[in-house]
Amino acid sequence: MPRTFKKLAIDNIADGAVTDLFNYEWARLIADIADENKRAKAPRTLTIKLKVSPSEDRGSGDIEVEVTSSLAKPKPTTGTVYLTEEQGRVESYANDPKQAELEMEDSIDGR
Repeated sequence: MPRTFKKLAIDNIADGAVTDLFNYEWARLIADIADENKRAKAPRTLTIKLKVSPSEDRGSGDIEVEVTSSLAKPKPTTGTVYLTEEQGRVESYANDPKQAELEMEDSIDGR
């Protein structure tokens, strides 16, 4: 019985590694799109890179597979920093040290 050979295709390169790596990076990319902390309209990319290094006699070659994704950066967020000068040094605070603290009374229902 004659032996049959399978022509190279995207789904059989490196025993299916391209498909596996694509699926992994695609899942990361779509999770990034769904992330509320990322910019909705920022473009994302998925890159499949095949590097072929031929043998000296050019009868075969090694294939290196790389699948990468470029995801969106997190949305910027803002906050406030409060600065005071104490003993000749500038200090920073997350809340305003010049604002007096308010005493909290029991809640309306007495709890």
